Amino acid sequence: MKTHSRTIFIFMLLIIFQHPSSHLTAQEVQDEDILESQEEINEQSDLIELLETLRAHPIDLNRADLRQLQQIPWLNSVEAKAILTYRNEIGGFKSVAALAEVPGISPQRLENIWEFVTVGAEVSRGKVFSLRQRSRYKQRLEKSVGFQDGTYPNSPGKLYNRLDLALAGNWEGTLLLEKDSGEKHWNDLSIFYLRLNHNPLNSQILIGNFAVESGQGLVLWGTSGFSKGIDPIAPVKKRPGGLKPYTSVDENAAFYGLAYQAQTNALTWLAFISKNKLDATISGTDEVSGFYETGLHRTQLEIAKQDQAEEQIFGGRIQFEHQQHFTLGATAYRSKYQPELWNPDFERGYFAFRGVENRVMGIDFDVYYEKLNLFGELAQSQNGKNGAICGGLFLFESFQYAVLYRQYAKDFQSLHGSGFSRLADIPQNETGIYSGLRVDLFSNTQLSVFYDFYKFPWRRYFQEMPSQGEDFSLAIAHKPVRSFTIKFRWRYKVDDEMVDYTNQYQLEKTGLMPIKRHYFRLHLDYRLSARFLFRNRIETCRIDYPLCENSACLGTNKESGIILYQDVKYLIMKMFTLQGRVCFFDTDSFRSRIYVYENDVPGTMNNRMFVGKGTYWYSLLSYRVGDNLKVHLKYSNLYFDDKQQSGSGSDLINSDTLRDVSIQLEFKF
Repeated sequence: MKTHSRTIFIFMLLIIFQHPSSHLTAQEVQDEDILESQEEINEQSDLIELLETLRAHPIDLNRADLRQLQQIPWLNSVEAKAILTYRNEIGGFKSVAALAEVPGISPQRLENIWEFVTVGAEVSRGKVFSLRQRSRYKQRLEKSVGFQDGTYPNSPGKLYNRLDLALAGNWEGTLLLEKDSGEKHWNDLSIFYLRLNHNPLNSQILIGNFAVESGQGLVLWGTSGFSKGIDPIAPVKKRPGGLKPYTSVDENAAFYGLAYQAQTNALTWLAFISKNKLDATISGTDEVSGFYETGLHRTQLEIAKQDQAEEQIFGGRIQFEHQQHFTLGATAYRSKYQPELWNPDFERGYFAFRGVENRVMGIDFDVYYEKLNLFGELAQSQNGKNGAICGGLFLFESFQYAVLYRQYAKDFQSLHGSGFSRLADIPQNETGIYSGLRVDLFSNTQLSVFYDFYKFPWRRYFQEMPSQGEDFSLAIAHKPVRSFTIKFRWRYKVDDEMVDYTNQYQLEKTGLMPIKRHYFRLHLDYRLSARFLFRNRIETCRIDYPLCENSACLGTNKESGIILYQDVKYLIMKMFTLQGRVCFFDTDSFRSRIYVYENDVPGTMNNRMFVGKGTYWYSLLSYRVGDNLKVHLKYSNLYFDDKQQSGSGSDLINSDTLRDVSIQLEFKF
């Protein structure tokens, strides 16, 4: 790549002529570390929702239980248990700063969780009535072929409206309406819930859209969770929230109905019933041949798939807890489908669920002993096949260690589960072991390492035979002064993939081969002043895949990619913030793609994928009008040096430039 040396030189000049001199807030750093691991997830994320909720309503350290503390990102279960133990010993916290005295809570950890916790002498009564509205409009300025030839006859704009209400501290509800680009109706997607919290009984009744998170996710889980990333400890253990309102935009992921959850002494129990319409493709024999998961209803063909299947499901959970040292739970549900589910692909989907009725049940445990936490879950689907997961977290003075083993049978069928896995999909057809280590080398230096080895006993969709892989990451974060942080990361991934090649007889062949990927990253965070924040990153990707037949290797194909960017955030005045990014990228192909998290309007996230060669920049302007109104504007420009078209089919855009504009209004009362 001829431009690599030039772009690296520009990157180094940006570093040389900028000098750090002030403190960098934890919020601006840690969000990216959490969210960037969610590859290929765009728009709304439950993790974004969680961060916003915790910042708006910090958890009271003197009233929180173990489950509530574990909802805080960066705070693992052993650390949460240490906080409760220390609270019992001293009789309660007088300030958030007192967390520094908790054994196992490092200064770095305290900085991470500072804004998510509070200490209050009394329960805040709050407002009798509160309202928050968020409205967003987004559009790509270049029109695709589908909008030009009438395939997509409706507006190219994307609309999002959300209204949150709370009454007297007990009642709350949300109404969410969305229209994707090309859809006709402004309420093509409708999500709502109404919840009554009854504090004396520690119970809640929820009507509308909801999710259930239990155990380690093998039976029931929502859409939230951590993936493998910078933090080697956080992804290991699921953080079940029990009954939760559903406010995401994944149209097929929510339950719709009635749910009740209550706690009496050491017992917590939950019951729910749901009847929901799902987008699906109906075969010629009136069977569901597959679920339609894009949520797009632009053309007649897409509209014909809307709400074509129905799922009826009822289930529940009971959990016993002994003094927050030992928890044992059982979860089960039974689901019925109309029409019958019948995957016609007997080659790729040989072990897919087929039928009208499915049943999944499981038991899980969670044990604490001093600085050790052991946990796990065993589940079984109606066909008698099992999924199992177990792990442990170990907290010591200067380091934390995590280990996790999972084994999901190739025919374990849990359609609402989402256990720890390589593919972040339903827990099926995978065996693996993960270990992670975080070490405080010095007071200002932290080392993070993880290694994950996994096997797929049966073929996957694109891989025609059993395969395996491994994932290794090493990251170092060093803060020489409070205003300056430097991070280095090396990630090595090997996955068996099907590769087309030509053998020594010049015959075209396809074979399963180990594809090796190396990612190297250097990242800097620093402030020039109280108003200026700067960030720099350079990341490279190198891919090696040998083209071999039997033991005769015919050579090695290599690909590479590089990306570098400069971020600037400027606090113009107290209510006026401007931030932006300039980015250069150069990758050989889709295989060497690089994902980069970028700031977006509040409530959305964007892990942008860069493929090809070009430049990208965006600017995001935020303006606060008093205490009740916020306005956000974003404009982005993506330019390709190596192609004049993007997309395919009706989504083809005949331009070397892609421009997007977003505007969002937020009002609260």
